[in-house]
Parts: sequence; C-alpha cells; structure tokens
Amino acid sequence: MADAVEEHGGGLAGWLATETIRIEAGIPRFCAEMNQNTLPPEANIESRAIRYSKGCYIGQEIIARIRTYGKVNRTLIGFRLDAMLAESVTPGTSLVDESNKAVATITSVTDSPKFGPIALGLAKRTHAEPGQSLSVQSPDRGQATIVSLPFG
Repeated sequence: MADAVEEHGGGLAGWLATETIRIEAGIPRFCAEMNQNTLPPEANIESRAIRYSKGCYIGQEIIARIRTYGKVNRTLIGFRLDAMLAESVTPGTSLVDESNKAVATITSVTDSPKFGPIALGLAKRTHAEPGQSLSVQSPDRGQATIVSLPFG
C-alpha cells in the first residue's frame, strides 16, 4: 500500500496535516464542531446524514419540523483570522459582534499553508453572512472575518 501511495507522489501525513485539510474543506468533526446536541443541519451535513424516505428514527420529529418550518438557529461557518487574533484564539473562544454580544464560537483552528490562519466555528444564523467581522470582546484584540466553506 505504501508503494502505491509513493507512486502517485504521496507520503505520510500526520494529525496536523489531516486536521488542516479537514478545516480547509469545511468538514465538521465529532467532538469539535458536533456533539450529541448538534443537529445535522447546524453542521451542514444534512444531505449526507438524513434520509427523509427512511422509516421512524429517534429525533425524526425535530428534523421534520426544521425541514417544514424553517432553519436552525446556528450554523457551521469558516473564519479568516487576522494575525493578532490568530496568536490567541483556541477552540471554545467566543466571538462577539459590534454590540459586544456573543454570537459565535470557534471550534477548530489551524495555520493553513494555503490560506493562513483559519478556523471553523458555529455562529448564530443571523451572524453568518460572509464578509462580516467578529472579534474577541474588543476589536483591538483582532478580527475574524466570516467566509464561505470550503475555503478557497
């Protein structure tokens, strides 16, 4: 198997490399972007995690209600971090809007060789528009700009 990988120019990849690629692709990971309290539409995995033609299952009523009546209150988004914020942000960091109200949480962070400091996070749907900037308690501590996923 290793020979086949090397024939195509591949090599070994560690945790940091695979985590960086996952974040760049905007793919959520259980225990980071998702947990037992996360709904599939919040993590943007509805198309591959839910089958509406399947019979009864636990949580079906909630999923049907979301599909029928509207959207979820939070959603998975990408962030481009400025250099100042990239130095101090860690998973679990809350981000605030201009009124200093917490509206998002960073869930995964990496320094991408391709895009620079980037992160994934969950934000209130009302604060998930690409181009919007959020900060950590005060703008002088750095900015996180919301971007569409996957990064590109």
